[in-house]
Amino acid sequence: MLIKRDKVDFVIGSLAFDSDDDVADSSRYTIIHPNVDLYSQHIAVTLVLLDDNTFARYTILRESAKGAATVDFFELRTLERDTLSEIQGLASSSSDERAISIRKMLGVA
Repeated sequence: MLIKRDKVDFVIGSLAFDSDDDVADSSRYTIIHPNVDLYSQHIAVTLVLLDDNTFARYTILRESAKGAATVDFFELRTLERDTLSEIQGLASSSSDERAISIRKMLGVA
């Protein structure tokens, strides 16, 4: 939820929904909606247990646009990388920390 916060750019069309049916219309959302869509139609999650750690791999199914948008929106590839780094004992950084590092490298910080 820290990524989503108050973002609503994943809603297609007006934010003024006309009816409950309009709110429940899957086509109104570019990402997987947890109350309207089934994740399993868009993304497969493979869990790997390593000692006391769990690594999750997210696979977009059938080239699902919603699956891809969800992976991008919630930065699931970053989560995969950071989790794998933690399991290996490597330091991980937040997206904000990575952005600051990149700006410093580019000399725009």
